Amino acid sequence: MTETDGESTYKLLVGGKLVGQFTNPKTSIDYKPTPKTWKNISVSKGATVRVEFNTATNSNKTSGRIPYARGRWIALTLVPPGAKKAKDRARDIISSDSTTRIFEETGGLVAVEAEHFALQTETETRKWYITSAAQTPEITPDGDESHADSASGGAYIEILPDTRRNHSMKLIHGENFSNQPGKLAILVYPVHFNTPGRYYVWVRAYSTGSEDNGIHVGLDGTWPDSGQRLQWCEAKNSWRWESMQRTEAEHCGEPYKIYLDIEQPGLHTIEFSMREDVFEFDKWLMTKDRDFIRPEGAGPS
Repeated sequence: MTETDGESTYKLLVGGKLVGQFTNPKTSIDYKPTPKTWKNISVSKGATVRVEFNTATNSNKTSGRIPYARGRWIALTLVPPGAKKAKDRARDIISSDSTTRIFEETGGLVAVEAEHFALQTETETRKWYITSAAQTPEITPDGDESHADSASGGAYIEILPDTRRNHSMKLIHGENFSNQPGKLAILVYPVHFNTPGRYYVWVRAYSTGSEDNGIHVGLDGTWPDSGQRLQWCEAKNSWRWESMQRTEAEHCGEPYKIYLDIEQPGLHTIEFSMREDVFEFDKWLMTKDRDFIRPEGAGPS
């Protein structure tokens, strides 16, 4: 962040080695974010990432004292090799299929039927299947009957096959469970945001057991901590909107912790990935209203 008092220099070290250095430009605006990108940086497993900075002055004395900048900074973002900019990623998805729906945020709200995804990836082990009055997946095992008659729009999607609905059934990491987001059964939805900011994510889901009630949400191919482990515990055997994050302190979830930060307006991709198989997913919404009241029924159109 720039400071009028001086131009601090920042050093980025990985594993104790200097990999990048940057000095703030002169400015007339205090605390303006100034992004800097270093490319082709290798970060091995277990490596320590360190940011060093110095106090600095431009020697403009004020009231008999020398002012100092203190090297303030906001965030460090790691982007995997080959990752595209949000708008490029979304446009590639749209251009691959002329029938792709593009959803739009208006007034700080966007609502989407889960079955209207643009595409799904990472489907070798588990996959999302649509269930409606006219369509039932022929995938076994599947321990749940259809709930299409009470779903928004008369349809929903489900991760199959189903091999773990409760604690008595064997947990297999990377197959019927993934605590790491972005690894299994990823859904992609292109959304045009008019208003940047923090959006709280709500999902309408149907849970019948103790191990079919979790999912992850991401943005533009990234999976921030604030989108991991969206959790349901209440209202079993019915559709329920929820926006709670499972934590060590509260396994049934804490409010206000499931959100995505949209830093720039324009086209983005909202993505969901499997945490537990047989998850039944009807609809999702994003709202800038932190105190948004849980919807009744299908929620916003």
